[in-house]
Amino acid sequence: MNRFLLPAVLFIIFISAPPFTFASDDKLPACIQNTSDFKCFYENRYRTYQIDNKLFWKRWRYHEARAQECSSTKATAQFISLVIGSDGELAEAMSEFIENLVLSNVACFLKAAETLDDDVMNHLIRYYVMTPLYHDPSETLPLIEKELRKNKYSRFSKLYFKIKETKN
Repeated sequence: MNRFLLPAVLFIIFISAPPFTFASDDKLPACIQNTSDFKCFYENRYRTYQIDNKLFWKRWRYHEARAQECSSTKATAQFISLVIGSDGELAEAMSEFIENLVLSNVACFLKAAETLDDDVMNHLIRYYVMTPLYHDPSETLPLIEKELRKNKYSRFSKLYFKIKETKN
């Protein structure tokens, strides 16, 4: 047998084979169509961002607006929890949201942040509160510290000042 025949046959088989994909990877779950389903949005945010960027930002803006209203601490805290795993464009969008919320309603921000688990709160403080992207820390941190002096947010306060002390 010709020594070039087997590689040529394998090459032809390889290039003619359909691409290897998972059918589930190119479809989003039906729940993502339900605008108000935060759990579905949270669990599928990366896939939605990759598969249907327009739908992703539509859901993002919906949940962001609910969080900004501050009518539900749970809704605000859920949205803030998106800081975990956010990078690039999403991290920038989270920074803008968090900084604007601090400037417009610091009590709402702290009330929601106080309900987050320690890992999320730690990440939030380190990468969003202490290092704002869109506003100077001299605009945001004094507002937070003034509100913390009211002794309403003990978990957040304890972690915030601990992190601040290690940064200095």
